[in-house]
Amino acid sequence: MANSYNNIILHLVFAVKNRESLIASKYFPEFHKYIAGCFINRGHDIIEIGGTSNHIHILFRYNTKELLSDLIRDVKSSSSRFVYEKRYSPFMFNWQRGYGCFSVDCGLYDKLIQYIRNQEEHHRQYHVREEMRRLLHRCGLEYNEQYIFEDV
Repeated sequence: MANSYNNIILHLVFAVKNRESLIASKYFPEFHKYIAGCFINRGHDIIEIGGTSNHIHILFRYNTKELLSDLIRDVKSSSSRFVYEKRYSPFMFNWQRGYGCFSVDCGLYDKLIQYIRNQEEHHRQYHVREEMRRLLHRCGLEYNEQYIFEDV
């Protein structure tokens, strides 16, 4: 084959340190647009982005020319700086160290788009910790409850 093709769709989830609710929903459009721009500027395609005041979901087509860990590290750092500069939070804003990243069947991502768009409603029923447990379980990943979220 003369060309290389890939369609690697990933669902990325990460939370504000200590799961604190630090970003008001009125800032979501600009904040999500900024984070989407971070991905796009590095050659990744954003499919959907959403979340709540204490965590974010990003559905994107991954560009294999970049290490995933480098991308996530830089997006977290840059978006934390953005929150500080825009004064979106009166408190110190940091993302927690870890993240969840899950591969997505491209035939099923329409359902996931709706899930991401309805995060506010979804979290009226489920806490973010329960959501992460469900994602890990659904993907068949073993985890230590102690390390799902840092509490320090």
